[in-house]
Amino acid sequence: MGFWDVIVGRHPPQPPRINCDLDISTLSLGGLALGAPPEAILNLFGPPINSRLVKKEGYWLYPSSGLAVGTKDQKINCFIIATRDPLSYDFKGYLKYFESFAGVVIFGNGIKQTASAIEADFVLKQLGEPEVRDEDKEELLLEYQREGWVGDFEFAKTGLLKCIQIGRY
Repeated sequence: MGFWDVIVGRHPPQPPRINCDLDISTLSLGGLALGAPPEAILNLFGPPINSRLVKKEGYWLYPSSGLAVGTKDQKINCFIIATRDPLSYDFKGYLKYFESFAGVVIFGNGIKQTASAIEADFVLKQLGEPEVRDEDKEELLLEYQREGWVGDFEFAKTGLLKCIQIGRY
């Protein structure tokens, strides 16, 4: 997307919608594991909406699918799925193009839930008390630090999931 496209308000071309699941028990998104090389993203999901954002910040954005994949040091280091806006991070103006992630979130032991239907109480039941709980009148953030990974679960004031970010630390 070039400067002129921004001025005249044209939408950037969207990659096709990707249907996949986020598996917290295996730290994977559609079979793509944390720690895998970035080439695996391209092989599985295709090109991102903005290759410059990949080069500058390491984010592979797929707004029409409600997901982003972060890379650092030539490895996948985080997955972000979005179900509602506004998110905390705008992805350089691409947030307005994000649609709701349509997949399910797998918590392990056969427990899974459609991402857009996840409530804070459900996450608390599955993962227990978080290491960090931050709540204000607009949203609730639950941060979990588990063996080798960290997960941020952001909820709207309605109690429904806005986004999940899972990464390695």
